[in-house]
Amino acid sequence: MARLELIRIAAESLIDTRVPRPNGQLAGHAGGLAFEGPLQKKLEAAFPGRAFRHYEALNHAMRNHWPGGVPSDDLESVHFGPPDVDFLVRRGANDIKKWSQQTTFQERQQDTAETIVFPDTINDFSGGLISLVDAKSQNDTKKSQPPNIISAVKMAKVAEIVLSKNLIPNFELIYVEIGFDPTPTELICTQVRTIDMFKIPLDNIYINWAAATQIQFHPFTVDQSYSHTPRQWLIGFLRAYFLQLGRRLSKQQKEIKSLENLIIKSRLENI
Repeated sequence: MARLELIRIAAESLIDTRVPRPNGQLAGHAGGLAFEGPLQKKLEAAFPGRAFRHYEALNHAMRNHWPGGVPSDDLESVHFGPPDVDFLVRRGANDIKKWSQQTTFQERQQDTAETIVFPDTINDFSGGLISLVDAKSQNDTKKSQPPNIISAVKMAKVAEIVLSKNLIPNFELIYVEIGFDPTPTELICTQVRTIDMFKIPLDNIYINWAAATQIQFHPFTVDQSYSHTPRQWLIGFLRAYFLQLGRRLSKQQKEIKSLENLIIKSRLENI
């Protein structure tokens, strides 16, 4: 059975799961946090010895390859798999430099994935297709804006890496949306949908330039009919990003010119 289908089955087994309602508002990331632990357990059960939290997978790699830490003059030797995967999963140079058996990586919201699923129990980032799994949530009792999925800048950069190095993508981006019904004391999982980023038709990809250049969509409703390869998807995305960026820069250049003319005029008035 294909890995995506196994992830889908594991995620859908969350339906009817009840978790304690977190304190405060359920807007944004808060509701989804409550289901991250149960989803992780489902994935670990579906992929024994192969599914880890993003930061745990990095710590595992560091312990295997650089158990004594990395010397400051040898940071360029640290790679977590092929260039595309490395770009998506690695931490910054300062974090790598500080890593030790006592000061390991910790979870960060800006990590590309919450869970990394390896192709086998060797857990090597160079061992084959890496699944990057991220969870989103939806309060079924309220309408909400599409969630932030991933930075369009990050997607453009990884597409650039794949094209410039002539790679077949060594990763897949899997998103699990969890719908829940809140009660005063619990959140009840009511529906789950698992989608593959590379199956979304490119004209369905919306970049919100005003929201930190995030790609936004609801996994529950996004189309999954794209039928070409992940590499072709990345080529198409890079073209679309290029065109949108060009239009945005052109608009900003016009605004700069208008402000420049206004500033020149203001000087004539001795302001």
